[in-house]
Amino acid sequence: MSLLIVLALAIFALGLALLRVSAGQRRRSGLPAGRIVYEDVGMGTPHGAIVSERYMLVGKPDYLIQRGGVLIPVEIKSRRAPRKPYRAHRFQLLAYCLLVEESSGHAPPYGVLRYQDREFEIEYDEKSRDNLLRLLEEIREASTTAAPLPQHSNPAKCAHCPYREICDARLD
Repeated sequence: MSLLIVLALAIFALGLALLRVSAGQRRRSGLPAGRIVYEDVGMGTPHGAIVSERYMLVGKPDYLIQRGGVLIPVEIKSRRAPRKPYRAHRFQLLAYCLLVEESSGHAPPYGVLRYQDREFEIEYDEKSRDNLLRLLEEIREASTTAAPLPQHSNPAKCAHCPYREICDARLD
């Protein structure tokens, strides 16, 4: 009988230790509090993309955190934080907010951009949603016209462009 008690105590102690390690990893990751309900990072098999037929938009946020019945998209960036989030990063996160709104029926109040050393809460309100929808419309209109000329003269940037193989204006 005493062996069972010792074994139960050992299992209980191991469980507590694993909880502490897990909590420490969560704090170091910088993820906001809440239950992780989706993740598309690490070595595991990623979940499927979130799709909006209405807005012709597809995306895979790094995390969706559930807080009080609301899903909050979290995007992790590997670099140090700029003074303010880059415009492209903000719109990427706002697109995830729109996808969450479309798929769940509830708009998140904000999304989180997490850089190496800092995080930003990006508000998702009517104004930011309207700005995103305008940008999506501009992108759709631009995709039906001729390819735009590069907005830079940096061959290194050009070399990593995803449109390089089909671009008539690439900087070789």
